[in-house]
Amino acid sequence: YPKMSDDEQRYWETNVFAIATKVRAVVSDLKPNVDGETAEADYRLNVSFEYASGSPGSLPPMQQHATLKRGQGGWQIQSIHPR
Repeated sequence: YPKMSDDEQRYWETNVFAIATKVRAVVSDLKPNVDGETAEADYRLNVSFEYASGSPGSLPPMQQHATLKRGQGGWQIQSIHPR
């Protein structure tokens, strides 16, 4: 994601992508606020995955905040960070 901190990137690489063979992310409780060509949204992110051994894993639900900008192809994420 744009503007993800180095610590956040390391967290995702280490705790999810380095150990998982399948990843599922579900957004819930989406609360968007649209203002013309920009928007902000608070939401809960639930991430579950499968280890290479086949056993399931998950991360605790995370409250997130995203900023978006409307582009030619639709909405584009400008930044995401914990809330």
